[in-house]
Amino acid sequence: MRILIWAALLTFSTVIAGAQSNTARSSDAGAVTLPADVNSVTYSRFPPLNREDMKEGARKFYDEDPPSPGGTTPFLQRGPQHMYLYSPALASTMARVTNSLKDQGVLGNRLSEIAILVTARELSHQFLWSAHEPLAPKYGVERTIIDTIKYNKDVSGLGEKETVIIQYGRQLLREKKITPDLFAKSVELFGRQGVVELTAIMGNYVAVGMMLDAADQQQPPSRPALLPKP
Repeated sequence: MRILIWAALLTFSTVIAGAQSNTARSSDAGAVTLPADVNSVTYSRFPPLNREDMKEGARKFYDEDPPSPGGTTPFLQRGPQHMYLYSPALASTMARVTNSLKDQGVLGNRLSEIAILVTARELSHQFLWSAHEPLAPKYGVERTIIDTIKYNKDVSGLGEKETVIIQYGRQLLREKKITPDLFAKSVELFGRQGVVELTAIMGNYVAVGMMLDAADQQQPPSRPALLPKP
């Protein structure tokens, strides 16, 4: 099964591959004016790739998702998965990192999603946050926890594990370090394996955010921007 958390970063639309314009018109609501170097299909600086133009490793990754029902547009249309198609090495490795951690790691889906939300919030990354806020409840993340992260609230009253994950992400991404006390508490709750995996999930999404920023990935108008503006 394709990585659900990555799938949330993508949207479906029926388009003609390779089409580019400053104004994008698709199944997204209405029209939106895009920067001159942003593609009207992918909403990023990376134009669509035809299957025949992909290298072998990327083609295998691409083939794992069929076209959307009733249309001709492949699932991998926007977001980091589309960008990975330009690099077979990334298509076969990085795109599966978080899925492996969730399937084989000790944190599980719910706590992993909290870690992702903290990372998106600390990066003030609109695209990542707007993809994961609607996804989080499907993994059992309560609205109270989402709002605590979203509005930078105090963690008082939250569960012990949830509190430590939020504190860990805030401290690591703001101060670029973890205090001895917080590290010890994290090991107590999650074990050393869990601490490594928690850090890896956050680091992975920092990398995803950088990829999206470099590509100037635009927010589709059909998906509301959910992160408060600074």
